Amino acid sequence: MIEDDTSPYYEKFHDDDFSMDDDVDTNKNNKKKEKERARWGNRISFLLGSIGGAIGFGNFIRFPFLVYKYGGISFLIPYAIALFTVGIPIFFFELSLGQLYQKSAIYSFIQLNKRSSGIAFAMVAIGAFIAMIYYAVILAWVCVYFAYTVINIYKWDLPWANDPEKFFNEDVLNLSSSAIDYAHGFIAWKVTIGLGFVWIFCFFAISFGVKTSGIVAWVTVPLPFITAIALFIATSFQSGAYGGVWAYIKQTNFKLLLDPNTWIAAFSQILFSLQIGNGVMTAFGSYNRRKQNSIVDTFLISIANCTFSLFSGFVVFLILGHLANVQNTTIEEVTTKGLKLAFIALPQSCSFFSLIPPVIPAFILFLMLFSLGVDSVFAQVESVTSVLHDAIPIAPVPLLAFIVCFFSFILGVPLTFSNGYYVIEIVDHYLANYALVLLALLECLIVGWFAAPISLKEKVTLHIISTGKSSFSDLSLAYLKFGVFHSIGDYVANVREYMGINPTFLWAALMKYFIPLVMFLLFAQSLVREIIQPYHIDGLALSTGYTLGSIIIGLLMLISVLGIACCGVFFSPKHKDILQSERDKLTDQDNFNKELFDL
Repeated sequence: MIEDDTSPYYEKFHDDDFSMDDDVDTNKNNKKKEKERARWGNRISFLLGSIGGAIGFGNFIRFPFLVYKYGGISFLIPYAIALFTVGIPIFFFELSLGQLYQKSAIYSFIQLNKRSSGIAFAMVAIGAFIAMIYYAVILAWVCVYFAYTVINIYKWDLPWANDPEKFFNEDVLNLSSSAIDYAHGFIAWKVTIGLGFVWIFCFFAISFGVKTSGIVAWVTVPLPFITAIALFIATSFQSGAYGGVWAYIKQTNFKLLLDPNTWIAAFSQILFSLQIGNGVMTAFGSYNRRKQNSIVDTFLISIANCTFSLFSGFVVFLILGHLANVQNTTIEEVTTKGLKLAFIALPQSCSFFSLIPPVIPAFILFLMLFSLGVDSVFAQVESVTSVLHDAIPIAPVPLLAFIVCFFSFILGVPLTFSNGYYVIEIVDHYLANYALVLLALLECLIVGWFAAPISLKEKVTLHIISTGKSSFSDLSLAYLKFGVFHSIGDYVANVREYMGINPTFLWAALMKYFIPLVMFLLFAQSLVREIIQPYHIDGLALSTGYTLGSIIIGLLMLISVLGIACCGVFFSPKHKDILQSERDKLTDQDNFNKELFDL
């Protein structure tokens, strides 16, 4: 740990006064006093907001299907390994990064390494902005169903009872037959109106930053847990429900652990469900006090996220068990994946409830889906607005929130067209399986290999000068000492010094070596699988334009990530120029006789 305030290796940070500039004007008469950064109302508000941001549709509709498909309970083995070796380490890094530098994602990464600004911009622009646009459209679908449910509150039958798939495709989406066909009409006005409601709701919830969103989180975050429990209880009394749970559990197949697709699914689910790679947790962490224990926060948020996923599996398969029993069919026949599970299978099961009016479980279901989705949108909006506020600190937060919400609505309207469902499926597929994986890989490479304020050669040279030992063995030992954890060790030292917490040797090793390797293998395996069998849905053939369109959209997303990341490398100041001010401070060689970090 650094003991000398004159050490050239690290910048010194002050809890309530942090400047992005390399040269700070010490003349108080000419220096403008910056406003103190906004803070969460209390730690519980932060935890609720972060848990709400992490838990989303994927926990409820994607995780149970993955468990069922990839070996039942045995799937929890790769899932747990992914959580503790990849999910929690990256989550802690993103959270601590914002908390350390007290800035949003882009500006925190600039402080880490100015050449990483492109990666951070890609995280916010693609990982958060694009995600919140299509996420809000899915929420608009929920609003349409919710409106139908409320309208039929005094009726026993639900409007989708007879043909839920037709209702979803025609009455809600006005769905075309393919991604390039508008035969059923140009726009789904119900969804557009629902989208407007979503963004108005989001604006008022986040209009004054984390102060208001933290208060709203006290209502919206407990709701998924409460409604899931209510749905579990209501479904438990329905015929055949426990048959679904038994089918869910008995799928256990340890042989599937040898299938690479099982591990790909587990790691992808962890990345997507923990909001990794989109700058959300960096923005949230920046509103904490620097000394808050982010290690404890990381474990609390991650465990809450995974607990909800596990419980959701039992809720979903209770409902599917009841549906299979009513239709006198098997669980395999009624189990669907993704959005069709949420908007066809589950609503259909609600229409067959006995003992209680079907409108009650439908009301609970869509209230839960809305609360799941809206917290994720809150988090993604905060990731974007925090960057804008750091860039333009004098701009009022309500104005920035309005701009983000308004343009997000405008950009979301095309997704309410009759082919919008296909575009959302494509974007969701490539974002979860490729873009977020690539972004996670790049951020780990930055902190693991390129975040040191001076090069490894310079560290060793200064060490040799300070010790006076320059033999080959001394040089080799110095390279070994400083090289194994070069860069990541510098970040560890800063975290220990200025946040008062102690990242372990294991965390540093995972971030520098293990996670980049896993992310690369995951990305490469997914890419090979995509080449062999291009992504498609519902049996749509290449002639419909769907498969070709999906490939084009996927390539554009990946090219955008790499292109934006490269722009940050080539258009930022060179590393040597950034460090020149540090070299100018070196007046006493004895200052270098300090250990860079303790592991």
